[in-house]
Amino acid sequence: MSEHSKIRYGFDETMPKGKSLGLVAMGESKTTFMSRVMHNNGSKPHDHVWACNLAATLLHPDLYDTIWMMDDAVEHNFPWLENLYKTNKPIFTSTAYPDLYDNFVEYPLNDVKEFVKNEPRPDCTTAYAFVYALMCGDYDEIYLYGTDFVFPALPDIFWQRMDEIGGECFVRGHSCMNYWTGKAVGAGINVIVPEQSGLLYYDNNKPWYGYRKDNPDGNE
Repeated sequence: MSEHSKIRYGFDETMPKGKSLGLVAMGESKTTFMSRVMHNNGSKPHDHVWACNLAATLLHPDLYDTIWMMDDAVEHNFPWLENLYKTNKPIFTSTAYPDLYDNFVEYPLNDVKEFVKNEPRPDCTTAYAFVYALMCGDYDEIYLYGTDFVFPALPDIFWQRMDEIGGECFVRGHSCMNYWTGKAVGAGINVIVPEQSGLLYYDNNKPWYGYRKDNPDGNE
């Protein structure tokens, strides 16, 4: 493992740089990616950028190298996909439909199964993309934007199952991404998470578990 490999919150320009991947989903911290694009004069801030599901519609498709949508596109008929069908960007999905779409790529599930073995299987589009990136082994740094999986507590009418914990909800994918983020760091990959992300349940504005809100550091 590289002595520098770690999970980082925010962006530290003093860290050594390698080949980087930006993985963009639709959580609140996606705004960090949009800000970085603006500060980069409208260009992508990484060697490669992958967009998950609706995140592919946030900015111009030229910013994304690959689009990920593991739900069956034809079965669900998402209206926002119409413009993506017309791009030349590869769209990784569970069912390719080669007779309908030239740019659909069937996810290499058997290869990923062999890579994952008995460890937690991907349970959302973001996790499928992240595990694929680890399997390929092409990246020294992976930036996670919008991969938050934490929302304010809502009635259980959301399409994904939620567990209410402390007034917030962990959406499906949270535990899986936590696990594979740790695996990535163990493999020597720097993982960078925006400070406002709910991934790994990081928030410096909250007290340590079990300590009073007026004593966030647990000091007497």
